[in-house]
Amino acid sequence: LLHSANLHGARHVRRSARIPQLYNPLVGTIRELLERGQREGRFREDVDPVDLYISITSLTAHYVSHHHTFEALFDRKLMTPARVRARLEHAADMVLGYLTAREPKRKAKTRSLPQQATVPKFAAIDSEAGY
Repeated sequence: LLHSANLHGARHVRRSARIPQLYNPLVGTIRELLERGQREGRFREDVDPVDLYISITSLTAHYVSHHHTFEALFDRKLMTPARVRARLEHAADMVLGYLTAREPKRKAKTRSLPQQATVPKFAAIDSEAGY
């Protein structure tokens, strides 16, 4: 859904009152878990629930949605029950490693690019050209 929505500039998501409401409970649950872990001194204090949600989905959904290409590239079956279980454990280890790591001395929100740095602009992909 996200990939398809992105291809269309998220115009249907922006028009929908329902779709964003589907994500609010997920972010709310993540927020509650973060706050509990922070109160208990287990999780770092500088974690944004939306950023964490995006990171978790990146570690899992990308794997699933691109498994055919990854299988072709790496000559490995990725959707076997054992491999999916291993991937979920890997993602959990990465997320927990981040949540329990020391907070950086410089917070991400205060970082900025140097004056001369530019962000590359990517041309829209032409679907008729087969890209």
